[in-house]
Amino acid sequence: MNETHSYDVTWRTTNGVPTHVSEFVSADSEYIKTVSFGFPNLKEIRCTLNWTDDKATVLNRCGLDTLTLQITSPDGTTVQQSATSARRTKQGSVEIIVPLTTERLVPLTLRSRELSEAASQLKTTYDDYTWTNRTFTVRVSVHVGEIRLLKRMADRGNDFDLAITPVFTAPSILEANNFQENTASTNETSEPLKAQIKAGPLEGYSPLTVHFYGNPENDARIVSYNWTFGPTSQPIVPQATFREPRVSVLILFLLLFFKNPLLSFAGISLYLTHLTKTESKYESTERDPTMVFGSTGNYWATLTVTDAQGRTASDTVWITVLQYIYPDHYHTT
Repeated sequence: MNETHSYDVTWRTTNGVPTHVSEFVSADSEYIKTVSFGFPNLKEIRCTLNWTDDKATVLNRCGLDTLTLQITSPDGTTVQQSATSARRTKQGSVEIIVPLTTERLVPLTLRSRELSEAASQLKTTYDDYTWTNRTFTVRVSVHVGEIRLLKRMADRGNDFDLAITPVFTAPSILEANNFQENTASTNETSEPLKAQIKAGPLEGYSPLTVHFYGNPENDARIVSYNWTFGPTSQPIVPQATFREPRVSVLILFLLLFFKNPLLSFAGISLYLTHLTKTESKYESTERDPTMVFGSTGNYWATLTVTDAQGRTASDTVWITVLQYIYPDHYHTT
C-alpha cells in the first residue's frame, strides 16, 4: 500500500521587516528610493512618513511645510498623499497603503508522502510571485510654507523618517492524522505538533549574525530539528567555530622556531585559516543554530520539527540584510 499523509495548510497575514529611512528632502529636489521584496504572496505595501517642521515661525504663520509621499507600483499605478505640519506640535504624518492582491487564500488540505513534497506542491500551486523582486519607487517632496523671501531662503527643506513595510500572506503547514490508502482512519486524537521559530535580529547591516531558537515552548515531543536557509545563491555561513585547540597550540608553537619573517608570516596565515572554519552552510540539525548572512538582500529560514511518531510541522521567518549608506553630511541638519 502506498502510504501518504494529510497536511493542513492555514494562511496568516504577516508584516515583513520594515525598511527605515531617515533623510533630508530639499525644497529644490525630491528624495527618491526604490525597494523590492524577495518573497511571494505580497498582499500590500505600507509606507509611513513622519517629520517635524524645523523652520516654523513662532506664531505659526506661513511657515509650516507640506510634505508629499508618492508610491509608484511596478505596473505604473501611482498613489500619493500630502499633509501639512500641525500648528501646535509642528509635526506631520502621511500613511499610504498600496493594495496588491485582493484574493483571499482559504485553508486547505494537501495529501503527500512527506512534508517537503507538500511544501513543494504548495509553492507550485498557490504561491503568487507577481510582485516578487519587482521595483517600487517611493518619492518624498516638500513645499516650504514660508512666503516671506528671507525666511523662505533660510528654509531649505525638512528632515523626515520613512518606514516601508511589506505585508504578505505566509502558509503554516501542519501534519494532520496519518492515513493509508484503502485503510480507515483511526479515531485517535492528540494535540497537534507545532514548529515555532524565535530569531533575532531579523534586520540589520551586512554581515548580519542571526541567532535562531527552534523550540521556545520546550515541546518535549520534538526529537529532531532540520533547518534550511536560503537562497543558496547568497553567502550564508555558520558562526565561526574553533577547531581542536591542542592542534592549534602545536602549530603556533612550531611557528616560534621560524627565523625567516616570510615563513613566519605564511605560517601565521595558515594558523588563522586552521583556527576557524567558515564554509558555506545552508542546512543545520542543531536546535539553536547561529548563522551569518553575508550580502544584502532578503533571506529565509525554515524549521521542520519531527516527533517520535514521525509527525512533522514547519515554520518560516524572513531576514532582511541592509546595505549601510553613509549619510550626506552636507544635508545634515
